Amino acid sequence: MTKNLLLFSLICMFLINSVSAQQVFRKPGKKTRNQLTQDGTYLKTMFTFETDIFDTVPQAGREPDLVHTYKNEDIVQGILQPVLEGMVSVYEANYWGGIPQLLEKSSFDLMDTAQILYQFNAGWDTSYIIETDGSMQSLPVYRQVRFGEVSGLFFFESWWLDAKDFRFYKDVIAYQPIREYQALSQDNPESSEMLKRLVFMVVPELPMKTARKKKYRSKNFKALRLNHTYEIKLYNRSYDQYIFREELQTGVRKKEFEEWQYHHFDFYKYFDRENFLVQIIKGILEGKLTVCHPGKDRNVMDRAELISLLHDIPKEADYNPPKTITPEQYPLDELNSLVFHEDWYVNQDNLQIYKDVKQLTINRHKRQYDNYTGEFIRESVNPLFTVWF
Repeated sequence: MTKNLLLFSLICMFLINSVSAQQVFRKPGKKTRNQLTQDGTYLKTMFTFETDIFDTVPQAGREPDLVHTYKNEDIVQGILQPVLEGMVSVYEANYWGGIPQLLEKSSFDLMDTAQILYQFNAGWDTSYIIETDGSMQSLPVYRQVRFGEVSGLFFFESWWLDAKDFRFYKDVIAYQPIREYQALSQDNPESSEMLKRLVFMVVPELPMKTARKKKYRSKNFKALRLNHTYEIKLYNRSYDQYIFREELQTGVRKKEFEEWQYHHFDFYKYFDRENFLVQIIKGILEGKLTVCHPGKDRNVMDRAELISLLHDIPKEADYNPPKTITPEQYPLDELNSLVFHEDWYVNQDNLQIYKDVKQLTINRHKRQYDNYTGEFIRESVNPLFTVWF
């Protein structure tokens, strides 16, 4: 009898732990008003997968190329497989312009499976074997898609900080997988170089000129990546972070081609980064957002400590921090990157990605200079505080 009770207790404990460990799909609540802007705020973000394997490719007369294989199977398989099977329509990745202009479009150029395979240098091909009698025999060859070449995802997003519940939302309007691959150098045909290319564009719901709310039904979404942590820079990247495109293949104008290839691109043209930071800090100081020490979930930070951090007052300093701080005193120039902790889900019917934002850590970037020469020495990046939603 005792053994049976013990066994029953263990089974109950296992069931309770397994249920509590399951991730619950937390769909967006009813939105009231966006604290970031009344009409909506749009930005482009580039997410890069972690590197799984490094390999080298020898080059004649120069250093070998370093080839990356990326750790992306959970996300890429969930997106690419339905596309390659023809279950979801996708579009050519030749859109230029801002997100408001994208929302005004009523149609995009469809992309079929053959075009997608071409972008991956995959699909059917034919080689030939010369027999001893001089005849030629054709030999069909199938080149598979190298999923490990997908280095990241390029997102078109809308961010929303709700005025009522101060929960933070991200709406993914469209996104494009990025392929990183080795190709012959345009400057030197005898050598190769690593290039990046946008493969296709996923537009889960075609934009409409009339406002329409996105639908997030729990039964339609499955987990894509849970407990997902990644960093986003809050400043425009330099040209080497951008995508290579062949001008003739995509038909883009020379000005647009050079903007991607050689110049800075404004990721935040329709996004006010300073207002975003101000609204987050104000929400904390007004008690509408919960703030903790980075990496210490249960260690809630009090208001006085946050003000000291924003003023950059060391803990050991013999100095009483001010009891308040105005938006003009926020160190906005130093708050240059964000670390998100999210759960990603995907609707396999239209490949709509839903990012459930759980935490947001704001990092402080400080540049150090030589006291005598004034020359730049290094830049440190330190997590300042973490906000829970």
